[in-house]
Amino acid sequence: LFRSSMLSFYIGHLKNKTNFYILAYIFAGLAVLTKGPLGIIIPFSIMALFFIIQKEWALLRRFLLCRRGWLLFLIVTLPWYGFVSLKFGKDFLYSFFIHENIQRYFITAEHQSNNTWYFYLAVILLGIFPWSNLLPFMFVRKKNSLPQPILFLNIWFWFTLLFFTFAQSKLSS
Repeated sequence: LFRSSMLSFYIGHLKNKTNFYILAYIFAGLAVLTKGPLGIIIPFSIMALFFIIQKEWALLRRFLLCRRGWLLFLIVTLPWYGFVSLKFGKDFLYSFFIHENIQRYFITAEHQSNNTWYFYLAVILLGIFPWSNLLPFMFVRKKNSLPQPILFLNIWFWFTLLFFTFAQSKLSS
């Protein structure tokens, strides 16, 4: 769902079609249902960074202020979160939002041995072995700027890697 949000966004950007942006909001809403707040924090941060690096301020504003997108995002996410919050009350809110998201990211490493700055670099290098030797070519360019699709993929890769590298609780999955 996260990737569907990113793909919808990028197609919308290429074709200058707001409907694809709206799909990005819907898929982000579904990602929030499966992964919590990260389902919107990560993709929208990447999308915003993409616009900022491209200096496309009007498009950034148009994307972030898309009323239909936010409405559909809320229609997707609020019923479940509302139902569970009403049913389980503050226990759910504390456990899910505070413990599972805030504490595990900022404060507590549940698996102390994984809490190193290089953990995800090692996971990536081992995970794509034997093709990990091709990673340096990701930085090779022939012109002064990266082609737009490569720029978008680089922002996606590096933001995600850095975001999770700063997390205290790390899992290879």
